[in-house]
Amino acid sequence: MKLSPFFSILFFSVFVLILISSCSNNDSNVNITSNILPTKTIEIKSIDIDTDTPGDFITSDADGLTIHATLSASLKAGEGIQYSNNNGNSWNSLPVTAINGTAITVTDGALSNTAANSIDFIVQFIVVDPTGNAGTAATQKITVKPAQQLGSLLSISGRELKDSCGQSIVLRGANITSIWMADKGIGELAELAKTGANCARIVLDMNHNAAYTEPIIQACLANKMIPIIEIHDFTGDQNNIPSVILPQAAAYWIAADRLALIQKYQNYLIVNLANEPESWNGTTEDAYYKANKTAIATLRNAGIQCPIMIDGMHFGQDHLFFVHQGATLLNDDPLHKLLYSVHAYWIGETTTQIDTRFNEMNQANLPFVIGELAKNADGTPTATVNYEYIIQKAQNYNMGWLAWWWGNLDAGQNNGLSMTPTGLYNDLTGAGLIMAKTSPYSIKNTSIPIKRLATGACTGK
Repeated sequence: MKLSPFFSILFFSVFVLILISSCSNNDSNVNITSNILPTKTIEIKSIDIDTDTPGDFITSDADGLTIHATLSASLKAGEGIQYSNNNGNSWNSLPVTAINGTAITVTDGALSNTAANSIDFIVQFIVVDPTGNAGTAATQKITVKPAQQLGSLLSISGRELKDSCGQSIVLRGANITSIWMADKGIGELAELAKTGANCARIVLDMNHNAAYTEPIIQACLANKMIPIIEIHDFTGDQNNIPSVILPQAAAYWIAADRLALIQKYQNYLIVNLANEPESWNGTTEDAYYKANKTAIATLRNAGIQCPIMIDGMHFGQDHLFFVHQGATLLNDDPLHKLLYSVHAYWIGETTTQIDTRFNEMNQANLPFVIGELAKNADGTPTATVNYEYIIQKAQNYNMGWLAWWWGNLDAGQNNGLSMTPTGLYNDLTGAGLIMAKTSPYSIKNTSIPIKRLATGACTGK
């Protein structure tokens, strides 16, 4: 039967509509419906973090990556961008939040590696118009090395602790006395994290092995805080001879299980060599310098890459040892990654005396941290410390500080220096409440999250 011209046109129109419908676009496939293609191009610029040669897209950052790309021109209404991480086998539309003008930022947790060998990913971006027409794909191979090849992401620059994103990290947190807690302080870490703390100093001793310590480190990192691990065995012993006890401390850290643990987590980890290993017992600055130099070399020669924290002389309270010897000691460290911890139990000192201490530390241009701070010394009410002025000065100088100590969830296990007598954030009281929350210089009001720990990338909040 021969169709009239009217029915011929009608039949052809229906056929075209059916054809267009069958070729409609979705997030899984890029379809081209005509020969008129988008002319905008995309250039893949970089990844966070490119741990090998910058720009080679080879990385040991094995837990997901952020990709940065650039459009040749801003998108028009109805246009979008699709992304593939498997050489175009599947595609997904990027959300509008990933596109800012001509800048494209995509965080992809699938670009990870838990294998023993390197994995190559072929990532692609493509511009798609409202009808599904796709332009030319931008393509880049990204090589992700195994996670165990990742070293420390932390470094020292002048007075500052930095990570590989370039973020300056000002430590804000508290001490967690894990060895005296039923749950190793894991519950307390979650409570401390509610203050916004970006670190926690973990009290350990030489009776515990890596199996004991690993869950604590994991909990600290899970709460987006840097673990600072220390051993408390030598605290307050008037008979301490640093040249004898610091080799013992170094030997503890490089024992096979502890060394493996440190290397496993050292991308964000600080090792505090020993707590207060020198008291007022006649040790000279030169002797203390030599003992620390030897211990640092022991850790570095064993393959520990993370920053090493050193306590000051005289129960940690003396900053002048670092003012006099700190630059030389830092230069002796082949990785130049030392933090100098001062325990600010400066009983009865005036604001003028405290000003002098901070001025001297600042002028030394060294990476100082107030490693312990409380309202008094050893819980003695008369041995008062002007802690509120100290945290104000620390903030003025962008200096890290950690309160002593958080508090225990175990009933009856707290004392006068517990920031919270129940270990709970909601029960912060007295000086603990002030340092953690209410002071304008408190942890809550001054701690800056570490982006890489918080988001897995250098960008984002």
